[in-house]
Amino acid sequence: MGSLVRALMQSGATTADMSLRLAFTADGSVTTVSIAKSSRNRDLDRAAQSWARGIKMCPGMAGEGILPFSFSTN
Repeated sequence: MGSLVRALMQSGATTADMSLRLAFTADGSVTTVSIAKSSRNRDLDRAAQSWARGIKMCPGMAGEGILPFSFSTN
């Protein structure tokens, strides 16, 4: 998560909203990450994608979904 905060602070912005589209397997492994709604900051978008590739979703059924984010340095 530190790289996300760093990217936001380096951009000079104090807030950002974005959404990621994730695909995941039944064991919770994230297999595909793409930007559903950009933060309008390339570095922040890339940092969020990198972070999401390393997370583990709750095990259950395989599927896909949208993960919304709101960041603030306040």
